[in-house]
Amino acid sequence: MAAAAAGLFPTARHTSKRWLIGVCLLLLPLLLTWALHSMSQYFGAQTPQDVVQIKHAQRIGVAANGASKPQDLLEHWPSAHMQMLPYGHTRSPDEQAQAQWFKLDFRITTDAVQPYLLSFDYRPSVQVFLDNALLTGSGPEVTQELAARRFVLGRHYMLANVPPALLKAGDHQLIVRLGTGSYEGATLSSILLGPADKVMQAQRAREWRQGLRSGTALTGALLGLFLLILWLALRQEWIYGLGGLHCLLIAFLLSPYLSNTPVLPPPWWRLLLDVADVLAKGLLLLLTLRLLNFQQRWMNITCLAYIVLAIPIDAYAAWQGFAWVDFKQPWPWWALGSRALVLGAALGLASYAAVQRVSWSLALSALAIATATCLWAYVSLFALIWPRPFVVIDLNVFGYLALLLLTGLLLQRRFIGSLQAQRQAKQELQDQLAQRSAQLQANYEALRLSEQARSAAIERERLMQEMHDGLGSQLLTTKLSVQRGQITPDAVVTALEDCLNEMRLNVDTLSVSDGDLSLLLANLRHRLGPRLQSAGLDLHWQVGDTPLVPSLCGSNGRELIRIAQEALNNILHHAQARTVSFETRFEQGVVQLLIGDDGCGMPPQASEGRGLRNIRARAKRIGAQVRWSANHPGTCLCLSWTLVAHDA
Repeated sequence: MAAAAAGLFPTARHTSKRWLIGVCLLLLPLLLTWALHSMSQYFGAQTPQDVVQIKHAQRIGVAANGASKPQDLLEHWPSAHMQMLPYGHTRSPDEQAQAQWFKLDFRITTDAVQPYLLSFDYRPSVQVFLDNALLTGSGPEVTQELAARRFVLGRHYMLANVPPALLKAGDHQLIVRLGTGSYEGATLSSILLGPADKVMQAQRAREWRQGLRSGTALTGALLGLFLLILWLALRQEWIYGLGGLHCLLIAFLLSPYLSNTPVLPPPWWRLLLDVADVLAKGLLLLLTLRLLNFQQRWMNITCLAYIVLAIPIDAYAAWQGFAWVDFKQPWPWWALGSRALVLGAALGLASYAAVQRVSWSLALSALAIATATCLWAYVSLFALIWPRPFVVIDLNVFGYLALLLLTGLLLQRRFIGSLQAQRQAKQELQDQLAQRSAQLQANYEALRLSEQARSAAIERERLMQEMHDGLGSQLLTTKLSVQRGQITPDAVVTALEDCLNEMRLNVDTLSVSDGDLSLLLANLRHRLGPRLQSAGLDLHWQVGDTPLVPSLCGSNGRELIRIAQEALNNILHHAQARTVSFETRFEQGVVQLLIGDDGCGMPPQASEGRGLRNIRARAKRIGAQVRWSANHPGTCLCLSWTLVAHDA
């Protein structure tokens, strides 16, 4: 029972977390959208003291078409109807082009003593008359030092100076001529008129929003460029390229708020903006699929199919000038509906991943997408589908900012995760390498000990063979001669002396282990010199310094001494010589040892006996080339070693 209860509590806690994440994803975006709407309406509706906000106007449309001055409209004012500001109108393709005239009455209680400012939003162009006199307009001939006209939800911002002399106490009249709207429509907001400092105070919220848009656009551009540069450095991580392109598209969609006029003439500017909006929505869904590791291929194909299908449709609509608010035709329904489906799909996948995996980091990602989706739906609903008598502020900038932060944070976590994975893989590789190196070192040490033992065994075998064939043979021969009475005491002493010299020569040979040819021959001369002298042989010594011979290292020097001994024995027993010579040479990387005599020489057809075969075998073991040549008179034995460059 306790075990069952222990298994139930984690499941219940898991389920409660899922419910909590789901409720947060459902309520928080709606609450945030409502809070932003309330703040925009609160700060947008606040009118400082002494500032007049004009919200009612008389409007004349078709009847006033072609009029250029307020005096041309006097006969039409009685038939004008009241209009609540803000005003918005989009001309359908079959509707006649027309300008809109607005008459706005207001009253000043006291004479103006300081400069006043006139502030409002409009689209596409405007002329303003104060008491039937032209005050300002949107043409290039108007100079506005304090004006900072920008796009606000696709509209221009007018901020015009009004001299105090024009605003005496009493009733006044503003007449506004709104230019002919095309695909973008014609709009006019409520008008603020008041002292310059008070009007600027009322515009702080506008400036703050403009600063937020500028900062968001700059952030998107910098983040997008950084991610694209990162993708160029890591081509296999193409998700950084998608993220960089998405951020650059967001910055581009905010660019109308940073420019006074469109960069390109109609319809190219709108065409680029609509295509960028399609790509931004499609890439958001694609990034959601990749960052959340949804591996279903059909999802990626569907996302790409939307992009491929929507781009030509929206490009054609922009080229033809289809209005976003003309819902009598199917294109606005397609444009808003397809974007809603894409955003809803991204939100659904992100929410599903957060709830199923019970991950608060994924919940934050889903919350960012949900916030952007709610704000987009809010602006689309109240600015396009169901206009209300309140100014709709473009709150999409908050959604764009949330998406930029989401993209940056997710890709930053992915980048850091990649670095940590690389660091961990590098550490594991180093550990494996160290382990392998230790294993190889142990194997090498075991092999070295084995080789050392094998070399020692071989060396012992050689020493035993040398002692048996050399020193042992001489001692045995001397013993047998003594037992048989065939040797005098002096001869015994001589034989024993030869045995001692043989033993000393072996010891001297083993002491030279670096391959020094001159030292090996010097030891040979020291031990065998008296014997040669007693045999009546003169020794000619021409041994100089030569490079070390690697093949004579270790115990191989004994092989050279045996060759020299065998050559001297042949000279003593067969050559009938009076002189023996030792000479060394070093020319062009070749070390030579020449042992010659002035005896009778080798017979031309002489068979090769055991001694000569031993010399060849020993020379092969020490890597020497051996040859005999006539010495005129006598014979010369030549041993040669070819040294490589680093040996020399």
